[in-house]
Amino acid sequence: MSRARGTLETLWRAACLDPAAPDHLTLTGTGPVLPSSFAVGTAMQASVAASALAAAECWRARGGEAQQVSVDMRAAAIAARSERYLAVDGGPAPELWDRIAGAYRCGDGRWVRLHTNFPHHRDGVLNILGCAYDKAAVTDALQRWTAFDFETACADAGLVVAAMRRFAEWDAHARAEAGGCDCRSRRPGTGCAVSVVSTVLPVTIRRATMRGTCWWKCRPASARCRQSGIRRICR
Repeated sequence: MSRARGTLETLWRAACLDPAAPDHLTLTGTGPVLPSSFAVGTAMQASVAASALAAAECWRARGGEAQQVSVDMRAAAIAARSERYLAVDGGPAPELWDRIAGAYRCGDGRWVRLHTNFPHHRDGVLNILGCAYDKAAVTDALQRWTAFDFETACADAGLVVAAMRRFAEWDAHARAEAGGCDCRSRRPGTGCAVSVVSTVLPVTIRRATMRGTCWWKCRPASARCRQSGIRRICR
């Protein structure tokens, strides 16, 4: 089994969907396809495949025929850097990033990455830092913060800021340790609606409702589901 298929099946089980559905999925290509220390090709192929397969399952649940889903790793991975191929009116696109977005060293020597492309994210960060809309001002203000404290303050405010961690630190993080729904007992027709809102993957599957064709009874695992970015709604 390829790493991408294993990742897809993990997502699929966490969403408590039909375990037979991945039989209709074909994944082609191998990684790495982009220069990165992360498995970008695997993440993109698995997430695109999960969203496409969920759409096919919604169609089948509404009375349509089962469909085959095929995702090529190179095509999916290139979509992760699609801004490099973007043109506006035949010319180069405007600057992609906000002027204070990027990586900064904090007072404890650790680093954080700010995503401030949306105005409310930018304004929220500046409000917490109490500084001007200027890269040098942000750099200076972050010297008064530790990376983890700033990450927490921003997360509590609904902002997009991440402290950088070593691989071992990410592996020990609650996000890595969190499981999805503990779905073990098969029970047809329970009508389970699953909402997967991933904080990592570039797709969102919202309320994929399989009323009358839900194959799993989800056991209570609300805290773990919240940690892993999965919300379960049973009807």
